[in-house]
Amino acid sequence: MVNFRMKNLLLIVSIIFSLPAKGQVQLTLSLERNFYIAYEPLVVQVALTNLGERDLKLENTGHRRWLGFDIQMANGHWLAPRYVDEPASILKAGSTMTHRVNVTPLFALEDFGGYRISATVFLTDINRCVRSAEKQFEITGGRLLKQQEVSDHTDIRLVSLLVHQLPQSRALYLRIEDKRRGIIYCTHQLGNWVSYSQPEIEIDDMRSVHILQSDAPRKFIYTRVNLDGKILECRAYVETAIRPSLKKIVEGVY
Repeated sequence: MVNFRMKNLLLIVSIIFSLPAKGQVQLTLSLERNFYIAYEPLVVQVALTNLGERDLKLENTGHRRWLGFDIQMANGHWLAPRYVDEPASILKAGSTMTHRVNVTPLFALEDFGGYRISATVFLTDINRCVRSAEKQFEITGGRLLKQQEVSDHTDIRLVSLLVHQLPQSRALYLRIEDKRRGIIYCTHQLGNWVSYSQPEIEIDDMRSVHILQSDAPRKFIYTRVNLDGKILECRAYVETAIRPSLKKIVEGVY
């Protein structure tokens, strides 16, 4: 009877020591800030630290991806979890691996209000899922400065300039969308916005959007974007004798 108990005790001990110690893997998630304008890139950073003494595999198995995210709205509603198709890799013992992921394309974050996000990592070697602590953020609409429609025979694009309050400054944003089809082509942060100088926006004959803004005293940013949201050009100017302005000098070009 004593021997039977000792055998079971040794078996239990061996099982305990074969499992990873609590806290062997540490997963943290961080945000660049807590307030975002709807549809802009919301980039999170995930840091995974292996505190153990052996390497761990990070790999996708079947339909299961090793890196994923969960988001809950302030009203308690959970958005469908989404996973990222990150390549397989090895997390070396004692090392930290970081990933930056834009979660805006993964979730429907168009509703204004508060959200909570956490990251999950599935470790194939030990058949264990690790979850990070939650981080809170808020989605707002921004303040509309200017807006105009651009149309042709196939579609209508709505081009908007918006202002959004950041922690240390206010930023100017460009959004291009097709409301009829529910497509957001871009929500680009163009740079700082100063209230004493209104931005200029023009659309040329080639359907490119030109924006000139003052982001600091005597300093300007010029941005050219196509209607699919791709930034084609971005330049900085310093005011000398004449204040920069948009002017059509050649057909279709500013």
